[in-house]
Amino acid sequence: MMSDVCKHCVQAGCLEVCPTGAIIRTEFDTVVIQEDVCNGCRDCIAACPFGVIEINRSRRRPRSAPCATTA
Repeated sequence: MMSDVCKHCVQAGCLEVCPTGAIIRTEFDTVVIQEDVCNGCRDCIAACPFGVIEINRSRRRPRSAPCATTA
């Protein structure tokens, strides 16, 4: 059984492919998506090896599991 929350990868593929810098690593080493900076390109969805990034249907922007996302 796989968990559906962000794994906060050491080499986060989603962070590396984000063209706007919307995905950041915090001072606590967590990986978060800043939805207000995201342009909605969805490159991060394909880059996540665990498949935990999904589309926030109301804003049409990618988001990771609720515990790892900033609004």
